[in-house]
Amino acid sequence: MMDALLTELNRSDLAVVDAPALTHQLQTLPQKRRPAAPVRDVSSWFPTEYRVAQRLIAHHLRNADPNLVALHLVAASVVGGTVADAHLMAAELDHITRLLPVQMGMKFLTHVRLFLTRVLGGQQLDTGLSTVRASLVTNHPEAMQVGRNIAHLVADDLGVDITEDEETFLALHAARLLDH
Repeated sequence: MMDALLTELNRSDLAVVDAPALTHQLQTLPQKRRPAAPVRDVSSWFPTEYRVAQRLIAHHLRNADPNLVALHLVAASVVGGTVADAHLMAAELDHITRLLPVQMGMKFLTHVRLFLTRVLGGQQLDTGLSTVRASLVTNHPEAMQVGRNIAHLVADDLGVDITEDEETFLALHAARLLDH
């Protein structure tokens, strides 16, 4: 069965999935019944993973909850990730969207997911983006504030320090969307 699942995943829209991690994740799924407590709807936060989960359920994982399978797929994309990390990512995305200017929309959340994946995986950017940061502070103060707000929220929620490069990464992508 795992070979069939991995073949299906290779045909999917998912860019990054750690196959051994996913195999482990999917082996822990309850196959015979749904979990006692319903899992939150994650289709808006992880639409690609949700679509792939629905295909996996239709062909291989009968009676599984598509939200839970999607969370397993997300977890397999985070270095050392767990389903708890995926739940945490969904909750953080929910918090972050309340901070964003309306025009930024879902396109920006793709970058936020990359940021959260690095933070949860313990692999934050720290490559010296100080020149880019200085330019953003001068030319895009609103975008810099978006980056700061998100970094502070995540730092408070997760109890981790966020690097200046991660804050700059967020601000850089915010600037592109705020300019359009």
